[in-house]
Amino acid sequence: MKKIFTKSNLIYISTICLGIVLLLASFFYVSGNFAVVLNVTAFILIFGVPIGYNYYESERIKDIEKNFPSWLSDVARNIRSGMTLSEAIVKTKENRYGAFSKILERAIMKLAWNASLEDILSDMRKHCKSKLVSEAITSIIEANRSGGRIAEMLEGVSKSTSEINKLNEERRSLIQSSVMNGYIIFIVFLVVIVILKTYLVPMLSTTEGGAAIRYETIFHLVIIQSIFSGLIIGKMSEGKVTSGLKHSLALFLMSYIVFQIF
Repeated sequence: MKKIFTKSNLIYISTICLGIVLLLASFFYVSGNFAVVLNVTAFILIFGVPIGYNYYESERIKDIEKNFPSWLSDVARNIRSGMTLSEAIVKTKENRYGAFSKILERAIMKLAWNASLEDILSDMRKHCKSKLVSEAITSIIEANRSGGRIAEMLEGVSKSTSEINKLNEERRSLIQSSVMNGYIIFIVFLVVIVILKTYLVPMLSTTEGGAAIRYETIFHLVIIQSIFSGLIIGKMSEGKVTSGLKHSLALFLMSYIVFQIF
């Protein structure tokens, strides 16, 4: 069963809730410059903290996936020199593997405490938070259980993960056009809304029998559109809705600036 209250989810929920509390306080209990400070702080909590944490985690996982094949190759090389799998893992502590080094240090420390190798590998799989690395470590666990040619298997997994990393890089390059298309579509939508707001809406409002359309209503519609458009762009480009938070923020700021000017 997948955990709901993960570290990232708790950060998102707590910061968003605190931001909402500050917004409500600024609307109903505070006025003047202090209200502006509360609004800015709330904005940073609701958008800035989740976006920053999501970016940090995304970059950490990418770095782990980049260095993981090198670690597998080093472990395989150590095994071919006559070491056991446990000894081969400990030997790799002399090398650096970016963000993966911290996970490796934790594993080696547990080995020193005489924890079972399978438990250690499972712990590594848990803390990497990468589907690619998790599947590779699962293969290592299965190979260790069966007692097969682990060195050959590790070299094969290293090669396949390297190829997958290359494919992912190519995919990221290709989807940049999709991201640009998403931004262009939103900009066209924003231009149409500005034209309607500037010319058509005032005409309809002054026409006899015409319904008055409030500025706030149009603004709120644009803000909602900017948030969901950003989330969709994130899902299309990186496969995760949370990756769209930075795009939502960019589109939100774009909308806010345009409405302040026009």
